[in-house]
Amino acid sequence: MQLGTVPTMVPGFTGSIEVDLPLPFTYDLEIGSTGYFAGLESGEIPLLLLFSGTVFATSDGRLAVQQVQWNKEAPYRLPLTTWRAAVDAHFPDSAWIKLTTATLDDLLRFKTSRALPTWDATLSALLDSAAASAKPASREPASRGAES
Repeated sequence: MQLGTVPTMVPGFTGSIEVDLPLPFTYDLEIGSTGYFAGLESGEIPLLLLFSGTVFATSDGRLAVQQVQWNKEAPYRLPLTTWRAAVDAHFPDSAWIKLTTATLDDLLRFKTSRALPTWDATLSALLDSAAASAKPASREPASRGAES
């Protein structure tokens, strides 16, 4: 599954060069890669970086242009702790959920009607209400008839 597409310009060099390649991380659990990462308990995330693009060079004082071959790739094993640290840095003690606008409008009406200060308070109130209505009514133990 694709994590993302990252356009990067590499400055001219001779021999080899190291370049920082920023990877897009999200905590949107609707994204397949994020769901996969979040489901891992430990270890590493196997990434395969695929390269494409155009190389501009000079040959005999003239501009030479060629495409990067499609078989250029580099495997990388990203420690899961690195991904979790990035998510925690940008979304501390948080989670992300996707809602339809209709559901969000309904939640906003509920939140406003009860003057709830946060979305956490709104969802907690709804959960408390659901838990209270789900509790079975307490019943007296059934009385037994006299045994003979």
